[in-house]
Amino acid sequence: MNSLEPTDRRRWAALGALCTSLVVVTIDNTILNTAIPTLARELRATTVDLQWITNAYTLAFAALLITAGGLGARFGHRRILLTGLTLFALGSAFAALSHTSLQLIGWRTVMGAAAALVMPATLSLVVSMFAPHERGRAIGIWSATAGLGIAIGPVAGGVLLEHFSWGSAFWINVPLVAGVIAATVFLVPPARGITKGSFDIPGLLLSAGGLALIVDALTQASLRGWSSPVTVLEIVSATALLAGFVWWELRASAPMTDVRIFTSRVFSISNAILAATFFALFGVLFTYTQYLQLVRGYGPLVAGVGAVPFAIVMAAVASSSDRMVGRFGVRSSIASGLAVMSAGLLVLSIAADRYAPFGILAAIMALVGAGMGVGHGSGHNHVDVFGCAPAGFDGQFD
Repeated sequence: MNSLEPTDRRRWAALGALCTSLVVVTIDNTILNTAIPTLARELRATTVDLQWITNAYTLAFAALLITAGGLGARFGHRRILLTGLTLFALGSAFAALSHTSLQLIGWRTVMGAAAALVMPATLSLVVSMFAPHERGRAIGIWSATAGLGIAIGPVAGGVLLEHFSWGSAFWINVPLVAGVIAATVFLVPPARGITKGSFDIPGLLLSAGGLALIVDALTQASLRGWSSPVTVLEIVSATALLAGFVWWELRASAPMTDVRIFTSRVFSISNAILAATFFALFGVLFTYTQYLQLVRGYGPLVAGVGAVPFAIVMAAVASSSDRMVGRFGVRSSIASGLAVMSAGLLVLSIAADRYAPFGILAAIMALVGAGMGVGHGSGHNHVDVFGCAPAGFDGQFD
């Protein structure tokens, strides 16, 4: 069967376990935002070191995301999820024990690769566990937790740094992951991998190489310059590799991803919107927490608390996005969300100075969160209409 029986109440508890897995790995995208000044002091990290400490996670995550989906389709998404969680816990422990910037960068890379195994597995399992009439709400909740994890990262980092050393931002993952692994084993049914044939090694190399180059170009352009030879070369090379990936997947006997789905204009636009909202989310939170600390002089805890209104409103709106889509339609919901988010960002860019009241800034961030929640949640629901699992996955359970 394609989903668990609607009478099986455990699927909602299983959804909680999957969403918690997602929160754990998405938090680490932003948990170090409030710790950057501390890391610079404790590890004597240079500006380049700090940039790599924050970007190594994102780079590994983005580069291996497609590959991770393909592994789930072949070996089973629950098995890949448990593997990713285990690697994530180990990476977190070693990151907490790091004594140099280079060590921390290395373990952050391991954690990013592990997160890539976790995220697509959780969504594929959610799609498979819920019947179509409940799937929209389940994906809305999943979408809300994806954004919530990113949004509460600065808060968690601020709270931990107020009372403990910077290593606590990584140690906290170990007991959390242990609990999630136990819940996953008992609550989430094992999904059978169905992709046959040899593993798509060319697809792995082309997708991972192309994504790694484009992410590195985007994250390092502020230091190298957009017109620098390295940046231009990376963008051109990434374009060539990703074009090669599409060409290969269309001809491979056992492709990692069914790229023909992107011929749907609506599907492609929905994915582009999701990418834009995540891009804005990372940028806003990183800049906002640094602004509160370096310009306004607040400590890590207050800087983290500054993101709370954003996180609460975004999670609440995204979790109810399925009802908004049902009433107003996907197009109107996404468009209104993007308009509200853009208006909030515009107001924030004007209001953020050395003397803006903290309450006003919090209200503006809540407005940005509302718009982002609508666009993010509606986009995920619309993507699911066309199928979000990798090639070969039909959601069959053992």
